[in-house]
Amino acid sequence: MGKMFDTMGSKSKAVDMNRDILTLFKVEGSDYSWEAGFTFSEIHSLGPKSLEVVVKTLIGSSKLWHNIFHLNSDNEEAKKRGVKCCMDALDIFDRALAKTKLSDRSVIYPGYSLMSDIARTMTYVPPNNMSHEEFELSLGENFVKETQYQQYHQCRALAFQADIMRKQGRYEDALSVIDVMKSVYKPQLHSR
Repeated sequence: MGKMFDTMGSKSKAVDMNRDILTLFKVEGSDYSWEAGFTFSEIHSLGPKSLEVVVKTLIGSSKLWHNIFHLNSDNEEAKKRGVKCCMDALDIFDRALAKTKLSDRSVIYPGYSLMSDIARTMTYVPPNNMSHEEFELSLGENFVKETQYQQYHQCRALAFQADIMRKQGRYEDALSVIDVMKSVYKPQLHSR
């Protein structure tokens, strides 16, 4: 629904609609807050379908907030909310018990892709007092772990992981990851 408003050019209505959707998954009587997000018990109460909706809505909201920020780069609130929505989607997916019941976990891949773009192009504050290096390494490791059985996404995750290692001066580790990527991706088979 929020996507429809965005397509029509009303990003603020799209963000409001996404907030209303997220409110549906809060404990009765409380509205969703971009700052507070979801509690631990709310995350654990999500079923597989609900987890998919929450994650997709948060990733969509992150993209909307980023678009709002790019229209006005002085809007620090939009920038912060865009980063937080993406981090929240990744964190919720990681902590939710329902993810083990998902037959297709690719719902989270756009969140990893978006967060990798954020890590490369924007300033942000990593969660839980982590350093940027620790956060980016764990992001790369988690992306690789989640994409384990889907070659195309696995290659993207490995490329991201190698880029992080290169950025941190860990060139031998980056080359090892590239070797793994080469063993997974066969250009003659996968490029059409």
